[in-house]
Amino acid sequence: MTTHYEVRGDIAVKDRELSPDQSTGDAAESFFSTLDGAFALHAEAEKGRFGLLADAMYVSLGDEKDTRTGGEVEWSLEAFIGELCGYYILVEPKPGAKGWGAFRADLLAGARVSHLGLGLDARRFDVDSDKTLLDPIIGGRIDVGLLDWLSYKLRGDIGGFGISNDTSDLVWNIDTAVEFHVARWMDIDLGYRWLNYDFGTDDLDFDATLQGPYVMVQFRI
Repeated sequence: MTTHYEVRGDIAVKDRELSPDQSTGDAAESFFSTLDGAFALHAEAEKGRFGLLADAMYVSLGDEKDTRTGGEVEWSLEAFIGELCGYYILVEPKPGAKGWGAFRADLLAGARVSHLGLGLDARRFDVDSDKTLLDPIIGGRIDVGLLDWLSYKLRGDIGGFGISNDTSDLVWNIDTAVEFHVARWMDIDLGYRWLNYDFGTDDLDFDATLQGPYVMVQFRI
């Protein structure tokens, strides 16, 4: 479950430039700071050193700000992000190893599909645009044991590479978390994620980062 997300960077929708990092006077101090709804699902299956992971996330954000001229500007963002990756366990801990010294490293390769819809609504104009991206991604992740009941996780990947009109010029993702081993069949992650897109079309220029903390409950079968 996602607890909060925000957007930072530079965005232009049909030549209307938005800057999430502007001051209150520029109507964007906490750009997209209101979370209208979110959900996330994650599943993995593995056999031997090979595995497959699937991930899906939906986020709806919006905000309304007063401008210096006394008007109001309403912003909105809807994002669906799905991932399908294969992975190879490069380094695995000894069977049954837990706590300090337990270490695992995976190599990842796959694809991320993203649908981003942005809107800007003010008294004198109302513009919106959306874009669907299909980005190849490569990366890795590690899992480091700290205590019998606690471990640290880090994942990073990069992709897009501008290989077609439907890919990002560049997309990168960093996901870090501490994982509490509540039971043999359940873990709870407290983490933070940064997901940056850089792409441009005739209607939409996007060089910004979707970021925020999350809480995830995992069940093992």
